[in-house]
Amino acid sequence: MSGRGVEDAVGSNPRSSGVAALRPRTPDGVLRTLAGVLAVVPLAAVTAYRVGHNVPGGLPAGVTTLAADWSALAVVGPAFAGLLLAATADSGVERVGLAFAGGFGVLALGTATAAWQPAAIGVSVGVAVVAADRFVAPGRKREWNGVRRAAPVGFAAVGVATSLAAAAGVWPATLRPLGSGVALAAVGVVPLAVGWDRISALAGITAGLATFGIVASAPYVAGAVLLVGGGVVGVGAG
Repeated sequence: MSGRGVEDAVGSNPRSSGVAALRPRTPDGVLRTLAGVLAVVPLAAVTAYRVGHNVPGGLPAGVTTLAADWSALAVVGPAFAGLLLAATADSGVERVGLAFAGGFGVLALGTATAAWQPAAIGVSVGVAVVAADRFVAPGRKREWNGVRRAAPVGFAAVGVATSLAAAAGVWPATLRPLGSGVALAAVGVVPLAVGWDRISALAGITAGLATFGIVASAPYVAGAVLLVGGGVVGVGAG
């Protein structure tokens, strides 16, 4: 088959090969929404459980048992979200990075004590590859709007890598708060990437004011919620 024939057979669209070829016949917007749900819902449920388990009176025994049985979804959900996003990515480099992060994320479920270390390295490398791809391509073309949209990914990559390196003992443990702060900054600049409208801006301002009011009126309770919900301290056994 001639070179022209191969090009005609494969097509000029790079999305027709590799991971993207496995994508089901579903609109990308639906897959990305599903990925967001898979990433957010399990983590939100685990956070709510951690907070509820530490309030006076605790939670019913059935809830505790259910949380223990399904807590792995907090790892599986984001990992599969990464794989779904890999199937919808336009860039081949971004597909590789997201697939890397998703695949190694599942590895974190390993029962071996050291299983989380290769998982942490793999996830960090995958996120870093995605961040580098999003920064380098727009920067080369001087598309500063694209660089601005890549900021959340870059902040997330730095935050995750810093926290994991500190937790593994590669860097001083005192750097864990820095990594957490950078990761929170990544969440804070997400509107730069996705944009906003009047409704989302109003909802964000309302949520911010409500959070500030709660924290200002009960600072110790708010601090405890952040420590427990964020996994800084453990959940009691009782």
